[in-house]
Amino acid sequence: MEGGMWGLIGGGIGAALGILGAAWGTARSIRSCRTPEARRFMIRLSVAVWAGMSVGMLVIILHVFRMAPDWAYWVAMACMLGAIVPLARFVNARMAVLDPPPPPSDAAT
Repeated sequence: MEGGMWGLIGGGIGAALGILGAAWGTARSIRSCRTPEARRFMIRLSVAVWAGMSVGMLVIILHVFRMAPDWAYWVAMACMLGAIVPLARFVNARMAVLDPPPPPSDAAT
């Protein structure tokens, strides 16, 4: 087997493991919600993030195969990277309202 084939195999295995890890993390995030409102919000958020990332990755893959223009690649990258911090701040604030942490227990004292 040639060296390029090992890279292709590793890339495929790495992508598959990444997607499986993201799916597992999504499921754990949904299961860890303590209120029905938080669970509904997390499900809607998960669907939106998976859809957005799928579209962004599709544009990047099309660009790699020269089926999308350069500007589409840069727009996809800017949208995905530019959304990380505002989205994290929004989700943290919303989850603090919908799913507050449990009160500390008196059993430790």
